[in-house]
Amino acid sequence: MPFVTITLHEGKEKSFLKSLSEIIHNAMVDTIVFPSEVLFHKIHELKKGRMIFVPEFRNIKRSENIIFIECTIKSGRTAEQKKSMFHRISENLFSKLQIRKEDIVIVIRENSPEDWYLNP
Repeated sequence: MPFVTITLHEGKEKSFLKSLSEIIHNAMVDTIVFPSEVLFHKIHELKKGRMIFVPEFRNIKRSENIIFIECTIKSGRTAEQKKSMFHRISENLFSKLQIRKEDIVIVIRENSPEDWYLNP
């Protein structure tokens, strides 16, 4: 079960945020395989200056439109599944929302079932 945190600068329309979440969710369902009804996303919108990053890293120039996507998932996915997820998310965010691939940063954090609490 994934838990996704999306961090970006404030000011985007609600419809943009909804599409952003849906694109990420659908890409994850298709590539790292989990039930589509499992959806836990948290969106952080920060004021300008509250996201600190180097504007160029490894010869990639990033803009103020940078988006951080943190995916916490149970361990067990292959490197190929993760690579496929990264590719699908970045391709779809670019083609559907015109987010530059250079402005997308995705991190996966893996953990074990005992690290989750979902039931009272």
